[in-house]
This record gives sequence, C-alpha cells and structure tokens, in this order.
Amino acid sequence: MTKNKTLEWSQEFEVPASEPATLIDVIKDVDLTISYFPHQVGRGRTTVTKGGSTFTIPTITLYFRRYLMFTFKDTFKVYVNVLGNSMVEYFLISDNENVIKILFIVKRDRERWKLEVGAVYTGKSEWIVSKYLGEIARTLAEAVIKEAGTRVTSVKAAETSGETIDLSKLSVVSKIIMKSRLAEETTLEISEGNAAEAILDLVEKYMGKFNNIYVSGISEGSSFRILISNGEVKGIYVNINGEESTDERSLSRLTGLFKVKIYTVLVPMKL
Repeated sequence: MTKNKTLEWSQEFEVPASEPATLIDVIKDVDLTISYFPHQVGRGRTTVTKGGSTFTIPTITLYFRRYLMFTFKDTFKVYVNVLGNSMVEYFLISDNENVIKILFIVKRDRERWKLEVGAVYTGKSEWIVSKYLGEIARTLAEAVIKEAGTRVTSVKAAETSGETIDLSKLSVVSKIIMKSRLAEETTLEISEGNAAEAILDLVEKYMGKFNNIYVSGISEGSSFRILISNGEVKGIYVNINGEESTDERSLSRLTGLFKVKIYTVLVPMKL
C-alpha cells in the first residue's frame, strides 16, 4: 500500500493598509470564500454530529484533470477554525481521507500589511492535485483581497452619500436579495410606536459584522422593508392596508406579530 504524500505551497500577497480588519471578516465568511474555489463542480450542505451536537456545514466537490486523460474528483466537507483576529484555517476533508488545508494569516511587515496563504494536501492522486495546489491558494487570496477592497469602498461611499434607496421598487429589492445571504428568519412582536427600536434591537448583533443589512417583515395587513448601511438607515418602505410610504415616521404605525427575514448584503449597494 502506497503511503499518501503531503504537498505544501505558500505565498505572501500585499494588502492595502485600509483593509486588514475587513479582510479577516471576508475570510471568515465561509460560503463566500468557498464560492471562489477554482475547479469546483458542485456545492451543498451536509449534517454532521460532533460532541453530541448536530449541525450543518458546507460541502464542495472539486474536479481536476491532468494530461487530458487522468482525473481526480472528490467531495469535501468544509470546516473552519478561526484563530484570533489574524488567522483562519480551512479544512476540506473527504470521506476518502483526502484533506486540503488552507491557512490564511494577515500580518504586518514593518509598514506593510500582507496576507500569507498556505495550502497543504494529503491524500490520493497527489501527482494530479500537485499541479493545482498553488492555483487554489492564489485564486482564494486574490479573491478575498479584492472582496475586502470592495467592502471598504462600499463603507466609504455609504459614509459620504446622503442618498436613500427606494425600497418600494421590487426590482431594487430583488437586486439586494440576489447580492445577499439570508442570515435569520424569526418573528417579532411590534407594538405601536416602537417598530424602529424593536427592529434595531433585532439586527444589532449583525451590525458589527456586516456593513449592509436588509430587513423585511410581513404580518396580516402590513409589511415593511428596511436597509441599514454602515449603521444608518438608507431605505424604508412601509405598507399598511395598502397605504404605502417611504417616510421613516410611518414605522410608528406598525403593530402586530411580524414574520421577519434578515439579510446580510455581501457586495456594494450600488444598485
């Protein structure tokens, strides 16, 4: 029986000085980061049990070809380990005992910030995977650095722009949702006059992690939509028994039990 070899690859990448903190937030966003994985032919989720707890994690299927005729394909469960504020490990583990480990380290070298990315593979068909290990790490590094820059630019634009977004238009709402991830579905009891406070209390836990948050709620006869960008309300839509309004004061008229969806927006709000 041939012993599986361990393949290693690493490289450092320059990071703009304004982006290190945002970069770690991007890397920790599992679904976003693995969406950049090259040579993927499928993604999904699976249920695992650990320590008596059952939870779902992402899966990714990778497919590699070498010399046009030799191929390697496997499905990996994706585990993430966050080590402080500057290091994140991704472990891709398949049922066939193939393992890909990606290590991201954000560090400062004198006056410059850098992202070091290391990739390790242990498993079968290592001579096929060896051709792609560097490409995987480089692609992920370049993608998360670009995404971090996009988020920083989005925040600066939100800070300097007084424009509001018209949430009465379904075309605008659909674009927001397409660029977002559903973070939570819940119910919210709203009494007359306290809608704004109740909604902000509900989304407060996301405001420190995401720059843009979209919230929608519906009850019998009423609905609302709110977009919060960089801690400020950038758009409001309220419908009460067919009467529509984009005035923040109309929130005070909402009352009842609402089914609420909270979305975290992953890309700039240029609509």
